[in-house]
Amino acid sequence: MKPEAVIIGGGLAGAATAALLAAQGREVLLLEKEPIPHHKVCGEFISWEAVHYLGQLGIDLPALGAQPIDKLHLGFGEHSVHTDLSFRAWSLSRLKLDQAVLAIAKERGASIRCGNAVTALKQESDGWLVETIEGSIHTPTVFLASGKSDLRDWP
Repeated sequence: MKPEAVIIGGGLAGAATAALLAAQGREVLLLEKEPIPHHKVCGEFISWEAVHYLGQLGIDLPALGAQPIDKLHLGFGEHSVHTDLSFRAWSLSRLKLDQAVLAIAKERGASIRCGNAVTALKQESDGWLVETIEGSIHTPTVFLASGKSDLRDWP
């Protein structure tokens, strides 16, 4: 297999990249080391800017069960501050959000392989050799979207 692009990482950045490239008719392969999307420890806060970009992908946050955030409450000991936000933000579990963006990438034609960890990445004269637990893939373009997880020798 020689896809036009291999994306390493199936979180939001990787799935959005796969969706955008596939929508342009590119042959895209997304590799995610985890077998399925999973819960992640994060604030689950989606800013107005992220709402804009997710909307461009076709993500309907309220339809996914996202909850609006209109107020800010900060507390420290006996002190607290309460204020209205000047924008609407949203809260949604990363599991649901990741599943939705991966589904859009797949609908647009991206190939997605979960549970296929990348073990090595080597630059070659005509592109890249991506070594995975399932075998080798040659591609002219690689997108590293592994977030906080380092790929060996590629922090």
